[in-house]
Amino acid sequence: MDALIFDCDGTLADTMPAHYLSWQETLAPIGLVFPEDRFWALGGWSAEAIIRQLAVEQGVTLDPARVAREKDRTYARHLSSVRPIPEVVAVAAAARGRTPMAVGTGSTRRFCEEILRRIGVAGWFDAVVTAEDVPAGKPDPAIFLEAARRLGIPPSRCTVYEDSDPGLEAARRAGMARVDVRTLRSAGAAPIPVVAAVLERDGRTLVCRRPARKRHGGLWEFPGGKVEDGESRLDALRRELAEELGLEVQVAGPLLFTATDPGASFIVEFHRVEAAGDPVPAEHPMVAWCTREELAALELAPADTRFVQHLLRAR
Repeated sequence: MDALIFDCDGTLADTMPAHYLSWQETLAPIGLVFPEDRFWALGGWSAEAIIRQLAVEQGVTLDPARVAREKDRTYARHLSSVRPIPEVVAVAAAARGRTPMAVGTGSTRRFCEEILRRIGVAGWFDAVVTAEDVPAGKPDPAIFLEAARRLGIPPSRCTVYEDSDPGLEAARRAGMARVDVRTLRSAGAAPIPVVAAVLERDGRTLVCRRPARKRHGGLWEFPGGKVEDGESRLDALRRELAEELGLEVQVAGPLLFTATDPGASFIVEFHRVEAAGDPVPAEHPMVAWCTREELAALELAPADTRFVQHLLRAR
């Protein structure tokens, strides 16, 4: 092939945890639900297009442009967590200076250029095409066709590196060869989902103190744990609360908040639950029922701290 075109988010840079967290923080206060499976399915769509689609599906009236701006502001606060994807950056590094290369992204130029700078590849590409440069986003082929035009290479002589189904479909429609980078990435690269239960009784919320031998040992957290392969969020909550506290989860409500765990590949999802029984800790040295003010005074694990701050802001 005569030219390479790379998507940015999720392809060159591991931005997806930051994007997912930003979406949850933006949409929850206005009553829109954006489940994880939809998040991955709509990869490559512009923010406004995603918001418009969710609003239509859920019967919510809003201004997509205004909400998209708020999402951008929230995302900007999480850019420090962005890291390069080594397997894909290695491909670009090997082709640098020898093969024409472009970036074709559904993101804005502002964020794309900042991300390229943060992962150390700014200046590597002969062209950068963003959502602002074309009339339609992926799966429309316009972004990739414009990238080929700017490179001066026929579409049939271009190879696209992409991580999303809409992006791969856009490459197909453009008549380009394509590489699904999800097949290149190491098994540990994707974020590991963790569920945390928000169980309230009489105005107080249940929290547990982590064993000293574990990560964030001695800090307080909302009970829960990792989602096993093939397990639903509800099943994970039921299993974790039964094993950890002897509680029987009866109802798992909506997703309240999502936060990353700094220094780890976990993405923690906080779900409201109702459960029968009194907590009997199997491994936590201590449990407590706390008011929101008492939660704010506890030494909490990082993701749990951010959730409590969110709760206090939402009051």
